[in-house]
Amino acid sequence: MENSDIINSYEDREILYDIKLNLRLLRKRFNRFMKKMSKKIFTDILIVTAGEKPVDFIQAVKKQYPDKNFSLMVPVIGSAPDTASKTGADFEYFFQNKKYTAQLYKYALNENNIETYGIYSEPFSLSSDDINISNFKQLATFSKCVRYFAAKLNPEIIQLIDVPYFFGAEFEKKCRKTSKIYEIIRDFSRYENIEPFWACLNLSDKSDIIKLCKDKAIQKYTASLFKLKNINNLTQMYSCLDLIYANYTKFRSSIDSIEDIEENRIFKRLNARVLNIFPQISVEDNEFINPMYSSIKKCDFWSVFSETYYNRIFTEKELTGDLFNIIKDTKSKSSPVLFRADISKQRIYAEFNQENFREKRGENKKYLLKEFSKSRIKTNFTDSSLFADKQYKIYGYLEPFYDAPLIFCPLEPMINEYGIDIAFCTILKLFELNKNVQIILNIPNGMNKEYIRNFVDFCENKPELNGHWLFIDGKLNIQQFFASSDIALFPYRKNIASFFPLMSLNYGCIPVVSKIGFLNDLITDIYDDMENGCGFMVNYYNADLKNAEIEFLKTSIKCINFYKQNSTGWNLIVKNALNTDVGWNFNVVEKINDIYDEII
Repeated sequence: MENSDIINSYEDREILYDIKLNLRLLRKRFNRFMKKMSKKIFTDILIVTAGEKPVDFIQAVKKQYPDKNFSLMVPVIGSAPDTASKTGADFEYFFQNKKYTAQLYKYALNENNIETYGIYSEPFSLSSDDINISNFKQLATFSKCVRYFAAKLNPEIIQLIDVPYFFGAEFEKKCRKTSKIYEIIRDFSRYENIEPFWACLNLSDKSDIIKLCKDKAIQKYTASLFKLKNINNLTQMYSCLDLIYANYTKFRSSIDSIEDIEENRIFKRLNARVLNIFPQISVEDNEFINPMYSSIKKCDFWSVFSETYYNRIFTEKELTGDLFNIIKDTKSKSSPVLFRADISKQRIYAEFNQENFREKRGENKKYLLKEFSKSRIKTNFTDSSLFADKQYKIYGYLEPFYDAPLIFCPLEPMINEYGIDIAFCTILKLFELNKNVQIILNIPNGMNKEYIRNFVDFCENKPELNGHWLFIDGKLNIQQFFASSDIALFPYRKNIASFFPLMSLNYGCIPVVSKIGFLNDLITDIYDDMENGCGFMVNYYNADLKNAEIEFLKTSIKCINFYKQNSTGWNLIVKNALNTDVGWNFNVVEKINDIYDEII
């Protein structure tokens, strides 16, 4: 072969190599392009909640990340909605020996432009208020319906707020899960352990109930409980179960008693037998289940509404009880998120800002004292716009002591969680110490509780307290109360993600709070940071601390003295409160978006 042929052959190979290399590069670029084109550039997120609808959160995320596509799923409380249309996705399920139907409604788009679905079903819809997550029956049925309807909608992410997605799924042949599950929990202690027998009765399907009723040991123990002789009659067994459904708390009224009475021994045997028949509901070696256990174990990611609380739950077992080990085991798929809210400035008597708050807040205070004077209350002439509905009752009245600090204390009727006992002791002690204060206490449906009725009766029978206290049993348009009050008391024992402390800061009403959970994330004590402090914090955080009442009283007195003796310092702390960003700011939203990306 001549040299020229060799050269040509070499050049041909080089050209061929270049062609192949370029083709390979073009193919890679084409594949990358097609992959990018086929990839969805948005994320479908279905938020499920039984309480407040997080509309402000959704709007904040969409503003920052418009590619996110949100929808809401909530329970329908009361009658079936007239303003919504049925989707046709009805669901039949078995609960407590009866067959129920659930319907999925779709609401018309409102001014928020958020697609919203409502689930209607008798066990939870006929409630008088939002679902109470500590109510086992409501939570069990709602979770069951959520699983069915959420699977129908099939979003990429199902984000649940205090609703355990997998609760009761142990009794289903197949738990349909095509979406990623993201659980957000306010406080683990709100989910109490449930006895296996009671859980089985509420969670089992019809075939499991028949299996339970045919079991010889169950028949024997149930017959012993009701002193029956014919234990082989299924109809009679069903009747016994119906009685247990209706009177379970009465049967187990002495469950915490030291006495090992006959009924307790029978229920212990029933619990043990149920775990033998349905071992899937057992949590390791313990004879109980917890509504949140399976959800934490099986979900793709979980969060809590507080960095302080998040750091504590991995070291302090008393905060999570028997969930402690599973929480530690799943730490790698968890993260804290901050609870915030975009509190819109709704109608108040006098608008104010950092420059004019002294004058304008004074006008608000005078207005509120006038509206709750003895004469106005007696003649039912109080401004109705102060109340969120017509179902309210007022006890006590206020006199126009304009130089006295006005203290507002809004609570919910859960005594231990919201620290109602601490609030009552603090208020009575302030009166006993002759502190010149005025108190407005608001607990919706509070007079249904004997403990709260006793407090109100005590105050009514003390003539020297007349004009210094007011108790309102009902829902308020609460902005006016924060805009008019100088101080707010929040003696919470639990990590309660409540709007009230956020609203308190937003209206420059100085909070006195327990140093726990999200309150510790949100509020800085003025004595810890004289430049940025926006409240007063109690130096306890253990829910079982015996001197909690003493510590909260001390801090409340410190706040009152600061108000009376340091006007310059008080002006600063109010300005700091008004300047505190309580909304869904960029960093908070960015953190949650990072979680979405990690889940996907």
